[in-house]
Amino acid sequence: MFVRELTPDTLEEAAAFIGLHEERSIALMSHLTDGTKLRMPEDQFVYYLFRRSRKEHIVAVVCLSENGLVLHHIGDEVYADEELRTSIARDLLGALRQIPLYCILGEERGSEFIRNCTKKKSRAAIHYQLMTWNGVPQPETQMKPGVSSPAPVPAGFTLTRCTEDDTEALLPLQKEYDLVEVLQPGDEWNEDFSRLTLRKNLRTQHIIGLKADAQFAAKAGTNAIGLKWWQLGGVYTRPEFRNRGCAAFLVEQLARLAGAEGKRTALFVKEANTSAKAAYTKAHFIPLGPFEIIYY
Repeated sequence: MFVRELTPDTLEEAAAFIGLHEERSIALMSHLTDGTKLRMPEDQFVYYLFRRSRKEHIVAVVCLSENGLVLHHIGDEVYADEELRTSIARDLLGALRQIPLYCILGEERGSEFIRNCTKKKSRAAIHYQLMTWNGVPQPETQMKPGVSSPAPVPAGFTLTRCTEDDTEALLPLQKEYDLVEVLQPGDEWNEDFSRLTLRKNLRTQHIIGLKADAQFAAKAGTNAIGLKWWQLGGVYTRPEFRNRGCAAFLVEQLARLAGAEGKRTALFVKEANTSAKAAYTKAHFIPLGPFEIIYY
């Protein structure tokens, strides 16, 4: 097994490998691009490239962040070759010992493979369904003055494109989302951290919301922007405004915005969340495969 950290000389090759199925590893790709062109990741992210030998092609890419996040893209041939899996597991274990492991995120079989490599007990494993948008991109649906959205805004709501100026107005909704969808048992919500993260996302991602009586009732946005794909996340509607089509409208709106920029769209939804899956199906998202986040 030949494993090396990513360098400027191998950046294009690594991106091409991930790009074969980027929809399954958008977050992994997002740190290698500014959305239009390739770039080296920030120092907090270390990418490892795995090959059978120095001169052979890449078979797996794994990213470890300094705060304990693990992202991965593992080629099909790895799963078909026990000797190759064993070799990767041995080398990956050494790298995993260098970080305070917090979570593994990605396609289910890859997440499970890395969990087995860690030899650590996880505290939670959340199963998701990865879905991709199957609608027809229409550039004219961009949110511009005088241009209507592809589907009517749900009755009683106003659509808005969110900016950093909306940080404080969105923070209560973000808190509800964090408590329900993100934090694991034993975790405490940190207002300062949530505010900083929200402000950064409002600056670097695409976030839209629906307002009712001048207050945010629902939101959705991207949480990773790859080379050819957007990954949606942070979708949340306050309980009192549910069953009115908010989530379906917002994710379809984002998918069409992505299409206007020549990008495709994916998201992952908890397997147990039947109402959310129904909403995304209504918005023309179709199942692709199992996805998993494992927490430590």
